[in-house]
Amino acid sequence: MRTKNDMLASDSDDSADADNLLARLNRSGDTWTSKAPASMSGDIVASDGLYSHRDIGLSEYLAGRWLRDRMARELDWEGEYDGSGTLTESQGHAATLVCSQPVSVLTGGPGTGKTTTLRTVVEILSHRYAPGEILLCAPTGAAAKRMAMSTGRFASTIHRLLGFTGEAFTVFRLPCEVCIIDESSMLDANLLYALLSRLPETCRVIFVGDADQLPSVGPGNVLQDLVESVPTARLTELMRSDPDGPIGMACNDILQGITPESWSGTVKDLRHDPRGFIMRPGHEQVNETVQQMSQLLGVPIYSIRNMCPFNDECNILNESMPKIGIKVPIVNRKNRKGRSGQFTMNGEVGFSYSVNGIVRFDSDTMWRDQYMHLAYWTTVHVMQGNESVCGVVYIPDRGEKFLTRRLLYTAVSRYKQVCVVKGSIENFCAGVFRQESRRVTLLPEFIKRSRAIEV
Repeated sequence: MRTKNDMLASDSDDSADADNLLARLNRSGDTWTSKAPASMSGDIVASDGLYSHRDIGLSEYLAGRWLRDRMARELDWEGEYDGSGTLTESQGHAATLVCSQPVSVLTGGPGTGKTTTLRTVVEILSHRYAPGEILLCAPTGAAAKRMAMSTGRFASTIHRLLGFTGEAFTVFRLPCEVCIIDESSMLDANLLYALLSRLPETCRVIFVGDADQLPSVGPGNVLQDLVESVPTARLTELMRSDPDGPIGMACNDILQGITPESWSGTVKDLRHDPRGFIMRPGHEQVNETVQQMSQLLGVPIYSIRNMCPFNDECNILNESMPKIGIKVPIVNRKNRKGRSGQFTMNGEVGFSYSVNGIVRFDSDTMWRDQYMHLAYWTTVHVMQGNESVCGVVYIPDRGEKFLTRRLLYTAVSRYKQVCVVKGSIENFCAGVFRQESRRVTLLPEFIKRSRAIEV
């Protein structure tokens, strides 16, 4: 198997160009050094557990070169939306664009119709390609499950697709003609390279996700970089049952740096109108708000996903949550194999039906141990790629500098009907105005520079 250094050495011009650009990374300081997940040890992680500047750049360079080469090749077939479905005009244009490009991005906020458009894209591509030639995948099990339900086709996590053992990927070639990746905002540079390097050179690739969400926990800023570098269809018109729905309006306000307007009613009023964005100050009765919401909306408390930016606060709220019923949400905090040998990722949420019994995840089942915690409350990063009918976002009085516009947007956009913000409303509003610093990445430049090398 060729390493990334072997691939670079095969093209001296490209390698020299990459070295010149990567030299800039080595002068850019700690911005490019990020902590490596334990599961990602290998040739892309330095021995001290930190991603090395050069190896991050190599992942981006090789991914950029693959994308450049693919965009330079002509398609064997271009699909087009014929207007016979239920898409709006903007959604139809988006479907046509992604079906007529070798590499493309479909992006948009909550309620803009990404799922509906994606389903139509799969139907259009099915006129040309057999089911086994269209690969659907996502970074998390929950996202893959939703993708399968919305398209009516099998979808897999990327790690399972690549045969991840906890130490390495064991699948070296993916025979497909189309690869569609949902929740692409969660892709890091290393996983992007790992996936692309195993696709055929003629495979068309479609990235789907919300480019305004938080970037990946790992290195890179993949989806935003791709939006700047490849043909992109951005959906902006709200399409849910009420186009002026409170969640969609709140998300739009947050993206524009405007404090969202809180619903004037109370939580009790949800009985008559089960939709709302509500901000309520105070740190008391946080879990009681979750219980009240569960009763009013008829949603089981174990399926309500609540968020707090900090792990320690999540632990406190989880322990103080009254245990109702025998079904308990559990989050796995270590990458490992389950009872049947399938890999379960850090951050995957499952359910247990007893205090210390078996936990059932989408990927596998496990005995509950010290690496599993209650998941009534999780951090925003764990919740990314998931969704919930309703829930509470708790904002403590501390850590205001960690509250950014993208983090709060990601949190609120996880909910479909009701979002209640509790705690420090002052910190929440300050976070709406706080833009996070952009990560230093070179994927767009590698794509463009690689093109220049060919000329």
